[in-house]
Amino acid sequence: MRYVTLIFMPQKRELDKPGFDAESLHTLKNGLFEAWEQLPPEHQATALLVLLEELMESNYRAWIKETIGLRWPIETELLATAFPRIQITRDDLVQAHIYEDDVAQLTDEDLRTISQTMREHYIHDVFWPELAYVANGILEEKSGDTSQQAETANEVLSEVGFDDTE
Repeated sequence: MRYVTLIFMPQKRELDKPGFDAESLHTLKNGLFEAWEQLPPEHQATALLVLLEELMESNYRAWIKETIGLRWPIETELLATAFPRIQITRDDLVQAHIYEDDVAQLTDEDLRTISQTMREHYIHDVFWPELAYVANGILEEKSGDTSQQAETANEVLSEVGFDDTE
């Protein structure tokens, strides 16, 4: 079973309830996941909707919506137009210095997964910081100074691991 760790979890309050120490919560969740695996997929789907409906009435509503949007972004027509789907080929992988023997092990489905992952990475992790970087570079050239926006963008870029000092 695959577990996804989500960051930005709202403040934890479950430990405030009597009888809910970390160990008992862990045991309860493990039992829930084991029971979940016993259900057929169609029953997992309906159970998920029931649980989600209940949670959407709680204080976790905003967090749930944001997390679902980040984890499974909705493909909009604008997004599809601005970021067309790409198809990574075996030749692309060889050009990226991946050994041909390794490339030969990849299936067509693997190539589709790589293509989709690359597109999502570009849209969510690369595009926006690069947009800010390029636009602020042009603004710097026009003004001769580093604007407040450029300084803020550079701080954001450095937080995510981009360094423009090289």
